[in-house]
Amino acid sequence: MHFNLRPALLLLLVWTCLGSGLLTRAQTAVRIGSPTNGTIYLQPTNVPLTVVISVAVSNEFDAEVELFDGDFRLGSTNLRAHDVLTWSNVAFGEHALAAIQHASAGPATSSIVRVRVDYGGYAIVKPGSVWAYRDGGVDLGTGWRGTNVDQSTWPQGPAKLGFGDDDVVTWVDWRNPATGEVYPTYYFRHAFVVPDAHELSNAAVRLRRDDGAVVYLNGEELFRDNMPAGEVNYLTPALAVVPDELEFIQHWLPPLRLWAGTNYLAVEIHNANPRNEDIGFDLALVADIPTPPPTLSVRRVSSSSLISWPVGFGGFRLESASAMDGTGTSWSEVTNSVGTVQGNLVHTNRLDDGQRFFRLRLE
Repeated sequence: MHFNLRPALLLLLVWTCLGSGLLTRAQTAVRIGSPTNGTIYLQPTNVPLTVVISVAVSNEFDAEVELFDGDFRLGSTNLRAHDVLTWSNVAFGEHALAAIQHASAGPATSSIVRVRVDYGGYAIVKPGSVWAYRDGGVDLGTGWRGTNVDQSTWPQGPAKLGFGDDDVVTWVDWRNPATGEVYPTYYFRHAFVVPDAHELSNAAVRLRRDDGAVVYLNGEELFRDNMPAGEVNYLTPALAVVPDELEFIQHWLPPLRLWAGTNYLAVEIHNANPRNEDIGFDLALVADIPTPPPTLSVRRVSSSSLISWPVGFGGFRLESASAMDGTGTSWSEVTNSVGTVQGNLVHTNRLDDGQRFFRLRLE
């Protein structure tokens, strides 16, 4: 989950009368205006959080209002700030939202608003699933990634797995007692069954990681995030401490990469540095996502053409060709840098390179 404060009106001041007088301080009330009770969202989603305050005296304008999902504090604002709280990348499942206004006469708590976030498809591997893991400074090399791995002695626990955060469900052994430093790498495995991959469409892995991750499917690397290119080992640090550790990032994959029968996911999580005292991991594998495929946009800027598509379609490869011969043999992957601009992946192509055709391919 990730929260953004945007300039807008969040707290709506409601003046109400009782007989000939206004509300007293003791009658100060707070309620959640958005979302409404019983709303169902499909992942990925952004949920606007708004609060309605009924107050009678001006010195209540600055009273802080906190928003909670169960016991987890989402954020706070006040009427004078005029902020709107956007709740993005909301976790799957049921949520119980409440607002507390800290008025001068004492806190006022709203009624609970219950909402649900569904997978937006068929969850083959659900978030919060049970994973086998190895921790405690063990260097497993490369053999642990495969399909024929004896993990009978590995401990198991439901995600989120990790340490250092309030929402960790299964804590791992993370500190070297001899040095006081955090171990660099942790290993996770999960087996699941697919009856027939031909019956699936629009499949994607949704990964929550802190800090870096490499994901393997049936012994082959599927993708990596916040990790350097090339070979990685037990001592390879993540590229940086991630600012979005609560978010599920999405990587699309062809359903036929899945086997009929038992499949194996293996994930290694790397810490950014030996003094960074938190890591976290969760993963969902979802198919039949009701999302249309991405489209390419082309825009001319000076002497270049900008080819772009949404960032939510990691796993698609940009290819180009100088001609359309109908055989597919003329297409080649664009290997030069693709940047991120305003929520889109962008490739810059000079117009003096001659005629070019572009396409996205999932492989």
